Amino acid sequence: MGISPALVIGFVGNIVVFVPLGIGLGVALGERIFLAIALGASVSLAIELLQLSMPSRVSSPIDFVLNTAGVAIGVLLIHFTFRKVWRKND
Repeated sequence: MGISPALVIGFVGNIVVFVPLGIGLGVALGERIFLAIALGASVSLAIELLQLSMPSRVSSPIDFVLNTAGVAIGVLLIHFTFRKVWRKND
C-alpha cells in the first residue's frame, strides 16, 4: 500500500504555492505576524469558497489548512530573517 506520490505532491504543492504570499505579507506588515497570517488565511478561504461555485474545481478544508500553513511559513521565514533589521530601525 503506502502513500501515493501524487498525494504527497498535492500536499506539498498546496503549501509551497502560498509561501510567496506569506513572504510578501511578511515584508509588507513587518512584525505584525498574526495579521499577516490572518490575511493569508483569508485569501485561501476566499479561493476555497470561490471553488465551491465552480463545477470543475474541488474545494477542500485540507487545502485551506495547507495553504494557510504555507502562508505562515513564508511570514515566519521573513520575520526570523529580518527581525534584527526591524529592531535596529526602531
